[in-house]
Amino acid sequence: MKTLYFLAISLLAPFMLSAQVKKEDLRALLESKQFVFKANTAIPFADADLYQALRRLGNPGGGTIPLNTSVYDLQIKSDSVLAYLPYFGRAFMGLAEREDLSIKINSKKFLYELEKRKKRGWRIKIITQDLNRNFTLFLEIGESGYATLNVRDQYRQPISFYGYIDKLEE
Repeated sequence: MKTLYFLAISLLAPFMLSAQVKKEDLRALLESKQFVFKANTAIPFADADLYQALRRLGNPGGGTIPLNTSVYDLQIKSDSVLAYLPYFGRAFMGLAEREDLSIKINSKKFLYELEKRKKRGWRIKIITQDLNRNFTLFLEIGESGYATLNVRDQYRQPISFYGYIDKLEE
């Protein structure tokens, strides 16, 4: 039981230390389309082969991958969506270049739907419309600023990320 408690605390500690946005400012940020989602943990789609490979690489959690850098994020601006996120999972079509292994988004034409959830928080749906490979992004955001991002791509398994919402640095 102590091991489970320690594991839960160690997974949640980065989230507890990282929230930057005050509750009252969060709604204004989401409505203005001027914020950044900073990813702390990647959660690949459930796949036995992937979990086995992760365990061999020393990840006892199997399903979650801690992201130890602050470079992985999704930036939402009123005129663009920019993302640089890692990808762990299976592709259903060969990718042309090795650089395509990560999730890189630079979209100027996108659909942005913000919805207040019944039980605290918001849900945002973003669909890119001007890329060769369009993405559908779902952000589930709690009132504390912590969020889950789900990225869907027509050529890959979906992947999720845990993280938090922050102000966009100019």
